[in-house]
Amino acid sequence: MTQEETVQKAKEDILSLLKGVNRPGIDKIIWYLNESDFFKEDCGSHHKFSGGLAVHSLGVYQEMKKLKLSLPEDSMRIVALLHDICKSHYSLYNHIGVTNKNGKSYKHHGLRSALLLEELGLDFHTGEYYAIEKHMHRIKDIPSSKTYDQRELLRHYMHSCDHRDSATYPAGFDSYTPDEKKHRWYRIDSLLYSTKRPGIEIVIDHLHGKDCKGKHDMFYNAPASVKYHNNTYGGLAQHSLDVYREAKSIYENHVKSGEKLSFGMDSIILCSLLHDVCKMDEYVMIDKAHPEHTSLYHGGYLHGLKSDLCLQRWHLELTDEERKAIIWHMGAHAKDAMAEYHTTYDNVAFDSKFVQIIHEADSRAAK
Repeated sequence: MTQEETVQKAKEDILSLLKGVNRPGIDKIIWYLNESDFFKEDCGSHHKFSGGLAVHSLGVYQEMKKLKLSLPEDSMRIVALLHDICKSHYSLYNHIGVTNKNGKSYKHHGLRSALLLEELGLDFHTGEYYAIEKHMHRIKDIPSSKTYDQRELLRHYMHSCDHRDSATYPAGFDSYTPDEKKHRWYRIDSLLYSTKRPGIEIVIDHLHGKDCKGKHDMFYNAPASVKYHNNTYGGLAQHSLDVYREAKSIYENHVKSGEKLSFGMDSIILCSLLHDVCKMDEYVMIDKAHPEHTSLYHGGYLHGLKSDLCLQRWHLELTDEERKAIIWHMGAHAKDAMAEYHTTYDNVAFDSKFVQIIHEADSRAAK
């Protein structure tokens, strides 16, 4: 579709979706969208074309639908379609949220959008308000509980889907990027979400955390080593995807041969993508060309067990066989596992086809 057709389709879909929201004040919101320049504005840092604001808003909702979330439909429509409403302009409401009662400017447009919706009379609950207000910020104080509550879950997915859709049009209309060509983080996040494993949202927030230099997306920017394989910017994420590709291929060959397996694709996804998760603390890029160890580095043969402990700390639910695959993924080089369990890789792998697959996939990818 042309830009004009894409924007018009987004407008029709947004208005239709909002008309289906059974909430006091929604009619005033629809009036505002039609009277303001909501369907003509761009997004600023991404979707930089006329009508990009509407295309992005619809895109965030579509990202939520792709992930097949169990969140309330009305809540998804409200937070996704209206989170950036303050980027539109209408003279009677332009003053809302520009300054607070003390005359100081608000720093973030999430709060301005929430205040504007409140002024327009939308009846929305505190979780929706919170998700809109904080949509620009990933959850910083990740709780020690196993899963997020409904309020934090809505905020998590609002931020995540906003981040995901911003990669669809990173610049102008000509910058459209299909899912299969998006960043490594998009592909990895999508695979992890697909497992529906309890607490996976908390794991993903940790992966996007800050490194020792204060930069976001720690796991996705880190190298996989300092002087061996994938010792480049983003090398850890790329190696993890390579292991997933190899493990998936091995798994599918076993399935085609008619072999009955005690594990499925969820196990392949989780263990191949997270087997080296502890490395995001141990390696960092000085710049985009020079990797170095952090103070948390404990030696190249001591990370299988550390990755397992890391995932336990994040309360990710793993089976015993999945834990073994992560702990022993380095095979005979897993010195930490040998010391901890007083056995060898051969003894463990003899009883587990899955342990064999993850080790073989890691070995192939590292070459």
